[in-house]
Formats: sequence, C-alpha cells, structure tokens
Amino acid sequence: MTVEQQLRDEDARLEDEERKETEKEHLGTQARLILDHPLVIEAFSALEDGAFNAWKNSTVADRETREKLFLQYQAMQQFRRFFEETMDSGKIAKAYLPDIRKQRRSIRERLKGFMTGRAA
Repeated sequence: MTVEQQLRDEDARLEDEERKETEKEHLGTQARLILDHPLVIEAFSALEDGAFNAWKNSTVADRETREKLFLQYQAMQQFRRFFEETMDSGKIAKAYLPDIRKQRRSIRERLKGFMTGRAA
C-alpha cells in the first residue's frame, strides 16, 4: 500500500470518527436541553415529591407500597442518569473534535502535496 493510500485510509477513518463524535456532541446538547426544560424539571420534582410523600405516609406494615415507591424512585434516577451520561459523552466528544479536525487538516495537506507532486 502506498503512502498516499495510507493517508486516504486514515483520512476516511478520521472522517468517520469525526461524524460519530459530532453526533455524540449533538446528543449531549439535546440531553442538556431536555433536562433543563422547565416542564421536565417540574415533572421530576412532582414525581419525586409524590413518591416521597407517599412513602412518608405509608405504614410500616405496607411494605409492598414502600418497595414499589423505591423502585419508582430508582427508575426516575436511572432515567435522569441516562441523560446525564449522554451529556458527559457530548462534552468529551466536543473536547476531542478539535484534535480530530487538526489531524484531518494535516492529512489533507500531505495529500495535496501528492497531488501537486510535492510529496512530503
């Protein structure tokens, strides 16, 4: 395989990686918008308050209700964590994208050298 082909292959790999990281960044932004939306904030607050109040008002003998409330609370936390992890992935992708783009620029400059006969 020639150096030129190796550069083209690396550029294609980086292009694919850039596309994937850009999508992660976009999803992270969307996740932040969802969690910051006033209606979602209100819904979480209402559900958490409702579950807590129902638990607080349950009797010691009502173990089944308390277990259901605990599972409901856990589900809400998992839901929130999904969006938080998506946001974190988006932040990491955003930090990584400039490096990918820099690598691609460097490869394209080297490829231009091949096309103009000034191979480096």
